[in-house]
Amino acid sequence: MKSQHNLFRSISSGLYRIPVGSGVIVPVTRCSCGLLGSYRLTRKLANLKPILDEAILRIMGRMLRKEFIIAPILEAALILVLALAGWVSHSPLVFASLGPTAFEMIETPERPSARPYNILAGNAVALLASFAALWIAHAWYVPSVSSLGVPLSRVWAGALAAMLTVFGTLLIRATQPAAVSTALLVSLGMMQTIKDAAIIFAAIAGMVAIGEPIRRLRIRTRRATHQSVLADRRH
Repeated sequence: MKSQHNLFRSISSGLYRIPVGSGVIVPVTRCSCGLLGSYRLTRKLANLKPILDEAILRIMGRMLRKEFIIAPILEAALILVLALAGWVSHSPLVFASLGPTAFEMIETPERPSARPYNILAGNAVALLASFAALWIAHAWYVPSVSSLGVPLSRVWAGALAAMLTVFGTLLIRATQPAAVSTALLVSLGMMQTIKDAAIIFAAIAGMVAIGEPIRRLRIRTRRATHQSVLADRRH
């Protein structure tokens, strides 16, 4: 009982006694025990790092092998469908901002900017911002940007359109990089009529309608690949 009482007093006072061969007693404080526990945890984490690195490399290897084939084909298919629709309807349904939109939907499907809401709302804001910028800069009837030169009014219109587009998309939480491309397309005079705006939005809506099922499938495929690699690692 006395020895147990002394042991309790030693523990409550923050002093532990650890036997180290031949009856030698080494005093260890709570602080040093904490450091010892942290050291052991660090060693365990260090041992896990090669395993985690290998799992990550295997996931990336599987995905990259498929990406070299699947991603270019899917992105080209999205552009091709709209290009053929434009060829049949004699309408300019292919333009610069469709490129980054297709890229995001296929290669970064998990990003918020690849969602239908961001794409549609972001480009709608871009169209409105572009018309407002043309009115503010008095650039409606100024020649469009071309190899012949860049009129100053178009410079101001482009800058204002980009600024208003970013402000508007942030305000409604619909950030979309391709929307800035749409804003420049209109404000610099390449497609600045109401009819052009309708064609632009129709083409973007068409890409969303075709690309959204593919985007969702890509997300499910990536998650399944990740889970299968982790399952293989457990076995």
